Amino acid sequence: MQGKITKVLNMKPKEILALIEEAAGTRMFEDRRQKAEKTMLKKDTKLIEIKDILTEEVEPKLRRFQQDKEIYLQFQDIQTELEKLQQIIAAHDYTISNYQFNINKKTIEQEKNKIKALEAANKELIENMKILDNDLNKIKIEKDKLDKDTSSSGKDNTKKLTELNNEIFTLNATKEIQTKNLNDDMKKIKALETKTNNMEEELLQKIEKLDIEKVKLSKSNEVFKALKNNLTNNNELLASLKTSGTSPTGYVNQINKFKKQTSEHTLSIKKNEMKINSNSMELSKNIDQMKQSENMTRNIEHQLEQLVKEKDLLNSNLSKFPYDEKLHQDLKNQEQKLRQELRRLNQEVESWRRRLYNIDFQYDKENVSFNLDSVKGVAATLFNITPEHLNKAQALQVCAGGRLFNIVVDNEKTGSELLERGNLKKRVTIIPLNKISSRKLRDDVLKMAKNVSGASDKVDLALNLIGYESDVAKAMEFIFGSSLICENADIAKKVTFHPQIRTKSITLEGDVYDPEGTLSGGSRNNSSNILVEIQDFNKLIKKQKNLENELKSISQQYQQLESIRLKISPIVQELTLTENKISQLQNEIKNSLKSILMSRNLELEEENKLLEEENENFKIILDQLVSDIKRTELDLKDFNQNKGANLSKLEKEIEELNRQVMSKEDETDRISERFEDMQVEKDQLEEDISNNKQLTIDTQATIKETQSLLEKVTVSINTTEEEIIKIKELVNSKNKESDLINREFNKLSTLIKAKKLDLDKFPGRLQKSQEQITNLVSANRELDSFITCLVEEFEWVEKDPSRVAQLINESEDLDLIEAKEHLTKLKESNNALKNRVNPNVISMIESVLKREAALRTMITTIEGDKKKIQDTIETLNQHKIDTLLETYEKVTVDFGNIFKELLPNSFAKLVILPNKLITDGLEVKVKLGSIWKESLVELSGGQRSLVALSLILALLQFKPAPMYILDEVDAALDLSHTQNIGHLIKTRFKGSQFIVVSLKEGMFTNANRVFRTRFQDVEELIIDGFKSYATRTVVSHWDPQFNAITGLNGSGKSNILDAICFVLGIASMATVRASNLQDLIYKRGQAGVTKASVTIVFNNSQRENSPIGFENIPKISVTRQITLGGTSKYLINGHRAQQQS
Repeated sequence: MQGKITKVLNMKPKEILALIEEAAGTRMFEDRRQKAEKTMLKKDTKLIEIKDILTEEVEPKLRRFQQDKEIYLQFQDIQTELEKLQQIIAAHDYTISNYQFNINKKTIEQEKNKIKALEAANKELIENMKILDNDLNKIKIEKDKLDKDTSSSGKDNTKKLTELNNEIFTLNATKEIQTKNLNDDMKKIKALETKTNNMEEELLQKIEKLDIEKVKLSKSNEVFKALKNNLTNNNELLASLKTSGTSPTGYVNQINKFKKQTSEHTLSIKKNEMKINSNSMELSKNIDQMKQSENMTRNIEHQLEQLVKEKDLLNSNLSKFPYDEKLHQDLKNQEQKLRQELRRLNQEVESWRRRLYNIDFQYDKENVSFNLDSVKGVAATLFNITPEHLNKAQALQVCAGGRLFNIVVDNEKTGSELLERGNLKKRVTIIPLNKISSRKLRDDVLKMAKNVSGASDKVDLALNLIGYESDVAKAMEFIFGSSLICENADIAKKVTFHPQIRTKSITLEGDVYDPEGTLSGGSRNNSSNILVEIQDFNKLIKKQKNLENELKSISQQYQQLESIRLKISPIVQELTLTENKISQLQNEIKNSLKSILMSRNLELEEENKLLEEENENFKIILDQLVSDIKRTELDLKDFNQNKGANLSKLEKEIEELNRQVMSKEDETDRISERFEDMQVEKDQLEEDISNNKQLTIDTQATIKETQSLLEKVTVSINTTEEEIIKIKELVNSKNKESDLINREFNKLSTLIKAKKLDLDKFPGRLQKSQEQITNLVSANRELDSFITCLVEEFEWVEKDPSRVAQLINESEDLDLIEAKEHLTKLKESNNALKNRVNPNVISMIESVLKREAALRTMITTIEGDKKKIQDTIETLNQHKIDTLLETYEKVTVDFGNIFKELLPNSFAKLVILPNKLITDGLEVKVKLGSIWKESLVELSGGQRSLVALSLILALLQFKPAPMYILDEVDAALDLSHTQNIGHLIKTRFKGSQFIVVSLKEGMFTNANRVFRTRFQDVEELIIDGFKSYATRTVVSHWDPQFNAITGLNGSGKSNILDAICFVLGIASMATVRASNLQDLIYKRGQAGVTKASVTIVFNNSQRENSPIGFENIPKISVTRQITLGGTSKYLINGHRAQQQS
């Protein structure tokens, strides 16, 4: 220890700071800071290397390659476009020429056949016309007669029938809903009754089980309390008997204790009896006072009756208004929810409008004078395709063509105003419904087309495949009324060119066959059909309108209820005021003298009952105490005769009682937990039963209302159906006769008009066919020559049809004339750039760019890492300084106080070097009397030792340890200073245990034990073969706080401390002044001692502080053994253990 003091005295400011750093634990901050600085240096080096590569190598290369790249890309684009355009033009020229050649050839043959058919048909037509005119005149006479009879009654019947159908539809829907609700409620009430019965049976079982468990718990608690009292009494008795030696003081104390308890319980019984008498007198007095206060209570009750009548009247007035608060709130919530949904739907509609910009038609509605309903909208949005006909969407789209995006209006005035004043954003074509000439294919022609096709479901009129409103029927006929949709090309050819049909046909793939001989179509991309998307958009619009209508209806209902709520608000306020008055009067009755006295009487009766039960328990306890006194007196006599046997017997009884108490406690806890769980289950079951019963009552009421409503609806349905049957029978009889005549008349009229038209067209058709044959023959000669030249230049156009079809499909909207002009310009540009191109420049640039991107990513990462490291260094430096300042301030105060206590009228402190930071070092300043010394050299040797010792103790006090071992710390001090150090240790370090080796009287006079050392709970130290202790030596009677060891030099004082360090597992041999384990064996084994062992024994009587697993063991011994061979082992209570244990 003296060497440590000398070292402290010779320390420089940095070394003193190191002591503070060690106490403060700032070394980890320094280590982490140094590690961060090294990492920062590596990052800087790497950053410089990367930037040099970018500046000197990568960026110059990129600048050189950029111009070459631009030329190459320009040339590549031109060459690619040139080759593509040549192929597209060749494909178009070949396809158009070849197609036109074949069409012309077929048309020539058709026209020759057509001339022959026209001449034969003309003769037959003239004869048929005469027969049809005679038939038409006869039918016209019958039709005029029937029209007069039916016109008057038809309108009334139709109107009435429509109203009745609407009414019965509503009634049937209501009946279906109510029937479903009734069935659901019946099932629900049946399930509720079954569930409630099961729950009630379960509740009864649980109550029985709960009562049984309650009895078990009560009995178990009583047994547990009795056992615990016996255990406490026996423990006190045993402790008393052991302490008193041969005197049986324990039994005498126990008898006195029992007598005292007897006296206390007797006194408690008397007090309870007095309390019972007092309560009985108060009960009698309260009954008299209650009789006197009855008149006052009657007045309050009369006022309460008047207020209840007023409340009933207000409720009656309130019930006259059809206001439902719950419905009012529900409508408000529904309105908010619908508005949110409508906002979301509006956003979705707008998204679709942007996507389908062709059908987005908007105009200035404020600037026009016509009714907004006059504008029907874009034609594509005015019809829908049923799901079974969606596969025909492509054909319908081709059929409609550009008319799909025309705007439909009611008349030409609306269309004119829309164009002039509507501020339209794009050009549009308008279809006025009153001006368009719509033509629908005749039914007989459609029927013939179905027959010619061989399957009626493979051909249909385009108009029949869509659904639309009646007000736009003319527009739909105009667009779809004269075209047929066929399943394939073969059927389309048969139908289109049949002499009695001759109608334009469209295949499902979109190919068009015209009866005049032209064909159009080819490969199409059907993956995204605009009509299918428009159908989805129409559904969305319909949903939007339905939602708007629903919101309007809900808002109207809500406003109606809101107006009613405002009307009944004064009544509600008055009702609330009346209810408050009723509540006040009820509280007055409740808090009246009579109520208070009644409550007090119940309390007194309950208290008397409890006091009587308590007295009965006290009497039982008194009987037990008398029995205990007699038993203890017998034990006292027996103890005087045989003390040892009785003590042993008492210890065994305590041990057995302890086991019983623990067992009974566990059993009681289990019963208590089970009882609480069952109580919770019972309460939950009672709540569920109550809820189910209330739900059953509500459901029964609903069932009655539903049954009543169903009866009324059924009667209404029967009555309405009877009326409908009567009207239908009347109307059907009239309509059948009228329909037959009208159909015949229309059929004949249409047929005559068609035949007249055909007859008038005959001369023109004949001449047209002859001219067309001449023109087509001439055109085919020119086409054949052109195709031959094209095949010679591009062989693939003839050998690879799929390639040709693909090119045409990709350039469907190509303007061939503009494309050929553009081709000429591209050839000129290509020739100009051909000699200036570097073909490898792209790969070279890509390589350099990849490297540049990788390097810049590395720079960003490294700079980010540097910032994080710099922040870490600053944080660590600040933590270190804060911790050092906190430690310095505490240590310098303790240093001064300890030095002042060791050397009165003096003071010492640690100071930071002038004009420096704390991290630059600390120095010691000492004041003797009123004079501050410039240097420690001015002090005597003893004073300097006291300075060093004060500093060491201040550092120890900053972070107190549970135990300190000091070896001759007072060697350089006189007796008075040694006395001061001993006193300081005793007063300042009360939470720590000191083991001090000293030769001075002043030290060990302050010690609690001399030659006997003990840190907390240590009973003895056994040394055998360790260092200077050749034979087994036992050191016992240790003090829990301050122990001193003294003796002659070489007597083994320090070896006792080494033995304690050794057995407690010290790892460094230098701590116990040895170089290896063999140095610790007596004379290194040369005296015949081959092993050494040290055993330390701990008192384990305080079980709450016991190690886990050792609670019932009174003493714990730890042994460490070593042998000359170098082996080392640990034993705990004689059993092998690891050092960590």
